[in-house]
Amino acid sequence: MNSHEKIIGITKLITILLFITGTLTLAYGIVSGFSSVIGIGIGVEVGAIFIVLMGMFFVATEEMVETTFKGIEIAPIEKKKRPHLYVVKR
Repeated sequence: MNSHEKIIGITKLITILLFITGTLTLAYGIVSGFSSVIGIGIGVEVGAIFIVLMGMFFVATEEMVETTFKGIEIAPIEKKKRPHLYVVKR
């Protein structure tokens, strides 16, 4: 199991738990008539959505870092000839 699957699995678990908690809190607030509890329930559900988005962003960022071309080495030319030019070694 690589790190991508671990991050997605943990994100999925936390999100499911938070979404269920937020839904139950929202339902309790609607049934009982407490407007502050309704706001808390909506906030918990929005927080669960943000956690999913952050988890997907972390996985995508990690994958891009692993698979991106790292570039080529750039070495400065001697300062006596031309002070601000660089040679690209391939």
